[in-house]
Amino acid sequence: MSHGITSTGSQSTNSVPHNPFYNVLNVELVHSSSPRLHIKREQIKELCKKNYEENGRGITILDLQMELRLSKTQAQRSIKYFVGENVLFTSVDLEKQGIHFKGIKRKRPQVYYLYKMKAKIIEDNKKNVLNDTTGYMHHRTHTSIISQQKIQFLHDYLCRISTVLLYIHKLQIKTKIGKENYHLLTHLPKSANARVHSERIGQAQGPPNVEYWIHPNGTIMIYISCSENPFRLYDESDIAKIMVFLGRVEDRLRYLFSDTRDEIVPSVIDWILKECDVNKDIEIDDIAQVTLPDIQLPLFENGLRAYVKTINDKAYLRAEKSVSPNEPVTMALKNLRKNTDLERDFML
Repeated sequence: MSHGITSTGSQSTNSVPHNPFYNVLNVELVHSSSPRLHIKREQIKELCKKNYEENGRGITILDLQMELRLSKTQAQRSIKYFVGENVLFTSVDLEKQGIHFKGIKRKRPQVYYLYKMKAKIIEDNKKNVLNDTTGYMHHRTHTSIISQQKIQFLHDYLCRISTVLLYIHKLQIKTKIGKENYHLLTHLPKSANARVHSERIGQAQGPPNVEYWIHPNGTIMIYISCSENPFRLYDESDIAKIMVFLGRVEDRLRYLFSDTRDEIVPSVIDWILKECDVNKDIEIDDIAQVTLPDIQLPLFENGLRAYVKTINDKAYLRAEKSVSPNEPVTMALKNLRKNTDLERDFML
């Protein structure tokens, strides 16, 4: 019996069997000569942040091509994706909200900004608002009506004060040591007849937030600037947290005097809170961020203020009051928590 290959394709003993694990490259299956790159979200964020902080501008497709080594198609695809994911925004997005800046306009190529920096970008450019921003200024003859609208706008936000928590910042604290110990600080720089020292306490980075002014008569003034990260003052546990922070401030002060036996620096319990600001921060939208700073009101007296504050990539209307407790710190914090009524103070 013959076992050769017939015209119908029967197997022959001389044929080589097909190996299913052997892959033959078919060049027709290759769709592109360059691999498809997947740009990470963090790469886009870092590039946007760098461009804005160094040059005051956003990014374009050309930036992606040059910095991230993308083809034009890859750059366009990446931009489209991150706009859809609300990672990037453009001047067109601001215009749709009724916000028009002189320095941020439609350009070719289109410029894209980091969405998380939106509050900062608006804050940086609010002095360059065009006249038709928010739709309120199309008719300059209606100045009084516009002012009334803005006052009502502010009033609507201030009505929400009761819905947010109380905070405290800008603490000015006084304590006193024996004046004979002043000579122990000759290693510190001198300013306005006082030895001055700055520390960064309770935060990993940023400028110093605690400043000590030690005077020749033994008076020590401690200034704590925490406007960006105010202390919450809602319940007793918040007061305890503030006292823990002040304990660290005390430890640094003892270190300056090499006070290892606790004989020079008084306990933080005896420190006096001379002045501070109490505040409530109400989150606002982009339109409010542009409109509210333009309001001029003669209504805020007795240390009352209202202004826009950007914190952690968000914008807030800060309602703030300066107070002078002049009491031991713990007592002052308890009284402020109990007796502060910004809702009443800011009633228009």
